[in-house]
Amino acid sequence: MALASPAPQHSLVERIRILIISQAIMISLIGIAAWFLVEIPQERASVFLGLSLVASITAALYFLRKSRYISQLVVLNFLLMVGVIVLTDARGAELSGLTWTLYLIWPTLTMLVLRDLKAVMIVSVVTLTAMITFPLLEIYGVIAIPLILPQATLLLKLIILVVVFLILTSMMVVIGLADQRSQKMLAEHTALITNQQGELAQANQSLQAGNSQLQALAQRQENLLNQIQLLEAPIIRLSHNAILLPITGMLDQQRISHIHDAVLQQIYQLRAQHLILDMTGALLPDASVLPAFGDLLAAIKLLGCDVRVTGMTSEIVQQLVFTDIDLGIFGKTGQLEQLIQEVLAPTSKRK
Repeated sequence: MALASPAPQHSLVERIRILIISQAIMISLIGIAAWFLVEIPQERASVFLGLSLVASITAALYFLRKSRYISQLVVLNFLLMVGVIVLTDARGAELSGLTWTLYLIWPTLTMLVLRDLKAVMIVSVVTLTAMITFPLLEIYGVIAIPLILPQATLLLKLIILVVVFLILTSMMVVIGLADQRSQKMLAEHTALITNQQGELAQANQSLQAGNSQLQALAQRQENLLNQIQLLEAPIIRLSHNAILLPITGMLDQQRISHIHDAVLQQIYQLRAQHLILDMTGALLPDASVLPAFGDLLAAIKLLGCDVRVTGMTSEIVQQLVFTDIDLGIFGKTGQLEQLIQEVLAPTSKRK
């Protein structure tokens, strides 16, 4: 039968440390009492032999206080201490009932250390058996020892001792039950926390998965936006230094800004010297966007690229006439086929 304490291991170790200190003090006191009360050398030697065994168990308690067998060792220590008490009392020169109070010390300490109902029952039964049997044998002369007090007085002291021990045992039972309840609640709370941690971990994984999906979606949207921007300014390379930019659809401020960035980047990367701007399918919402369009053409010229414009509708031309934009930035105009032949002609001649 395992007498493992339900208390946490570190708490049990602390209680055993207190038991060791208390036991060392009590061993010293019993040794002093045996030295003065036990007159026969052989009997005194037997008492000190028992104390030596208890001292050995005390040392073992210290060195094995973190072992999984420490509860069994505490019970063994208790049994040896009861034996020493019985031996000391029986070997005493006179019977006064003084040593009987030792029956209240080690059982109580043992029950406080273990705090286990099974251990409390074992300790209680053993203690009551020794506490009642051996003093009665001494009182009624079965164990020969002179009586200092009358039998009735010794019996009364023994009854009081038993009652006090039963009260202490009841208190230990209450403490053990309370400790078991607290340990049960602690285990339930620990299990609840563990479950919550598991749920939080699952929720965290779900959030991470959702975050990954959102990141993938954001990346996809960014790629789509990049593709849209490329479609807004589809650059067609005509030769190593000539490119064509067909523009269709409504040219608002935002789209002109996208075209501005894309075209300048392509001109710089391709080292283009000629740009044909085909505005056959382009529409302007109003004249307010013409300055931005003019800035685009001016920026292209600053990169050293010649601009040729084709496909402007009559509405766009009329809007340009009534603005302050320098029409010279539009470069040479004409039909698309003609402009392509012009930008490709120098390359053909070099071949």
